[in-house]
Amino acid sequence: MPTLEWIGKDKVVNHHQEVPYRVLERQYSYDEAGQHAEDNGSENMIIHGDNLEALKALLPRYEGKVKCIYIDPPYNTAKSTNKGQQWAYNDNVDHPKIKDWIGKFVGDVDTDFSRHDKWLCMMYPRLKLLQKLLAPNGVIFISIDDNEYSNLKAICDEIFGQQNYVKTFIWYTEGHTDNQDDITGVHEYILCYSKNKLKLIYNAVVDPNTPRESKILRDFAENSITKNGYKNPASDIVLPAGFPCEVEEMIIDQSENIAPFTAEVEQVGYISRELTKKYSMKYPARKSKMVVKNYALAKECTVFSGWMNPEKLRRFIENNCEPIVDGNTLLKFYLSRNGVIYYHRSGRKSQYIQTVSDLSRGFSPKKNTF
Repeated sequence: MPTLEWIGKDKVVNHHQEVPYRVLERQYSYDEAGQHAEDNGSENMIIHGDNLEALKALLPRYEGKVKCIYIDPPYNTAKSTNKGQQWAYNDNVDHPKIKDWIGKFVGDVDTDFSRHDKWLCMMYPRLKLLQKLLAPNGVIFISIDDNEYSNLKAICDEIFGQQNYVKTFIWYTEGHTDNQDDITGVHEYILCYSKNKLKLIYNAVVDPNTPRESKILRDFAENSITKNGYKNPASDIVLPAGFPCEVEEMIIDQSENIAPFTAEVEQVGYISRELTKKYSMKYPARKSKMVVKNYALAKECTVFSGWMNPEKLRRFIENNCEPIVDGNTLLKFYLSRNGVIYYHRSGRKSQYIQTVSDLSRGFSPKKNTF
């Protein structure tokens, strides 16, 4: 796997191991009368101090136990609000302590370090500790923008493992009125990584802005299973008498020029767009007449196409055209009024997690079912 190199990486790649463990000192709150507030038993904490030291202090108790982490690191925009400082960030996080830390553990910040080198040196050991804190089924979300997105993605692939990258979410922000760039940026990113993607559980969550009439909210899904292309070699499937149809009666003749068409498909290896156009073919192509009576095929019919999950269709046929169990759902197949084979999956849970978040739209109970 490709890795990212930068000035100072050799100094920080194992720095998280050198950070000393520190004991968190509890600061009690007091009421207006100056009396010590009673402990309510909560384990919630707000920690004041350097986040690298704080993360290391959490490690003995919480290593491998945190299920969800969100961090909002400096974006390193190079637009400083404090003139004269070389390591410039937005969000007012250009702190002398970070500059001192780099000078002590990495090198002279006034020499060859670019702002990206310094940012990577700051981020790497913190991400290493965060990875250790994650539970086996835990996830981390990291906000960032264009300035360091590519660098952050590269070091996260290295630290969390490229195989544990979940998705990059795009947060639509509408832009800022004081943005004087030629092209106004209206989005930021939220990277998501897991500790172990194989153990990640996706809850059945639906975007609350989904209209109530959307197909996404149905407890079933259906679509055609014909799918042509080089990844889906064409093959025959014999539909037996009794195969269900959505209409009571139907007769569709054998496809025209079926013999020369299938001969050319066998030469190419798959059904191409050029062959479809040449023969004006509709799918699935029929090698025999399709006759439907009483909502089912009256006689056997052989069809030809590229398929999506043809083995499930064959299982359905072997099960006497009765629904089959597929995971936590029931799966059945049927012919449409046009002779197209559709699947129908019932018992599914609605799930629609978008990679684009538009928080500016808000939540409208009138168009949602949540």
